[in-house]
Amino acid sequence: MDVDSSPAPISRLEQTRKNLIIAGLYALAGFAALLLTHTSGYASPLWPAAGIAVAGLLAWGWRCWPGVWFGSLLTHLWLDLILPSPSGHPVKRYTATR
Repeated sequence: MDVDSSPAPISRLEQTRKNLIIAGLYALAGFAALLLTHTSGYASPLWPAAGIAVAGLLAWGWRCWPGVWFGSLLTHLWLDLILPSPSGHPVKRYTATR
């Protein structure tokens, strides 16, 4: 019995849609987890965004890694906006020295 285990090809638009869904869900879960922090830092007792990432990757495959990355980027950029570092943003420091 010859079984072809390769997945059926999907369109680029469909893959982009899946990546955007995972990115949005990851960012929302990350924002919610940041509300659970005990201190004003990066630490959170729960990180449900990791579960979103694993579920998305198991359901839709490894091609959804860019969506996980983009969701994580959105979460950390938002965190950087609400929680400025004591030394300032690296881009601000670089441009201030020029």
